[in-house]
Amino acid sequence: MLLIQQDCMAIRQIPVLWFGSTNPNNAIEYGVGGNSGGGPTTGPSTLGVATVATNPDGSRSMTITSTIPTESPGVTKEVSLLMNFDAEGNLLSRFETTTYKKKDGGTVSISTITIGNYSDVYYTETDADGSLVRDGAIRGILLIGLRGWGSGLETTGITNGKTLTVVEGEKKDSYDDMIILANLYGDIAAFHNVNFESTNYMGKYSDTKAALTGKYGDIADGFYTFQYGYHGDYAAFWVENNNAVPSMILNPNRNDFFLTGVHIHKGGDGWSFSQGCITIHQNDWGRFMSYFKENQETYSYAKNKETGKLEKVYYKGNNKIGKRNDQMAGNLIISTI
Repeated sequence: MLLIQQDCMAIRQIPVLWFGSTNPNNAIEYGVGGNSGGGPTTGPSTLGVATVATNPDGSRSMTITSTIPTESPGVTKEVSLLMNFDAEGNLLSRFETTTYKKKDGGTVSISTITIGNYSDVYYTETDADGSLVRDGAIRGILLIGLRGWGSGLETTGITNGKTLTVVEGEKKDSYDDMIILANLYGDIAAFHNVNFESTNYMGKYSDTKAALTGKYGDIADGFYTFQYGYHGDYAAFWVENNNAVPSMILNPNRNDFFLTGVHIHKGGDGWSFSQGCITIHQNDWGRFMSYFKENQETYSYAKNKETGKLEKVYYKGNNKIGKRNDQMAGNLIISTI
């Protein structure tokens, strides 16, 4: 323990154990070990540092920071939590930020701010130079897709007993992209086995499906909506409700730089299952879907007629999982930072 006196403020630093929850519906939980005790006892723990500052009036603030490893090479995750208390120990405000950073790349931060009865969740993206790319409030579900931030899990090129051929000059499909999911409740989840590009394979992968040509479009970076829908016989999502989206490369099926029918769905071990879609490895698909509920809640702001102040108004949609009803599931950002 370190106790120092600075500007009439007593500051002490103590080591803490920071527990990363394994509960997908409450992505980050915190526990403080040592003298403070308590906290959840499941999930990996990381040694962090808590700094406690006491003001002359007896009010206190506590800051906890911890760096947690990720599945993606060169990508780190830092979580910081600042809590302010009055002299009686009542919580006044809480500021929690989770930041993902790629070595020699940009950062993505998700911040939850709680002051009294007010709370909001914000996201921020910066590039490798630290310049702001975009930011905003999260009022439903937001997916932040990051090219080149994934684990790099490589496919085998073999599916249904059939061996596929890689397009000349290309490499096997791999899950080398990443998605960060955040919602209005402050839940945060990272998916490291994601693919934004169409397959590089050619050949037959099924006796009942057309052969792969290895020539499809790739969805461009940008800001999109995605809706509840289905892919084949299971629940999935439709980017821009199956309407046209820009492609980074010429789509030979259209002879133009756009795609239609782009879905977010699960990918396989043998190949990415992508002919222009966004795929998440099948081992992560169940965890991803656990964040989407029927009658998904969101909110907007409205002015209170009595006080004249803006207040949150929550409302529920009427979406059904796995059915088309044109209900928006959330927003999607795809970035190269």
